[in-house]
Amino acid sequence: MKSSFWVVLAALGLAGTSGAQDTPRPNPSFSIRLSGPQREAKARSPIEVRATLTNVSDHDFRSGLVLCRECKAGRRSQMDFKVYDSEGNLVPEITHGKRINGRAEDQLDAPVSVVSFAIKPGDFLLEDADLSDEVGPLKPGKYTVQAERRDPYSGGELVKSNIITITVVQ
Repeated sequence: MKSSFWVVLAALGLAGTSGAQDTPRPNPSFSIRLSGPQREAKARSPIEVRATLTNVSDHDFRSGLVLCRECKAGRRSQMDFKVYDSEGNLVPEITHGKRINGRAEDQLDAPVSVVSFAIKPGDFLLEDADLSDEVGPLKPGKYTVQAERRDPYSGGELVKSNIITITVVQ
């Protein structure tokens, strides 16, 4: 979309030496800090992580939780958790993970509702997730995890968390 803008400006002769600049992107409305109550997990067991979403803006930020009958905890974070193996390859979501993240072809089988609320400036929301809900049981090895979420208040910018490492053992 941004490249289309510059093509139009160039076609009109307004780009280049005219001093046109990129419009600065607004700062994200929130930050994400990822932690794991466990740094080691047994294969074929739940892998719990916690994301802390903090409102770093000067305005209320709307967020929520997805209520999901298929989820083990009965609810699902609005974060997208990316899991990578030791070689940096993205671990693919299982069908259930695609459903709870809204990427499955059979969305009709995934009844969900969202509870929305305001987070005041400086306040935070703790969101716990079981990664095995999304990627299934992991084989023994080292994995890195990062949470991400789009910020509708800053033009849809993708906000990413820190990266944590979890070791899965036999």
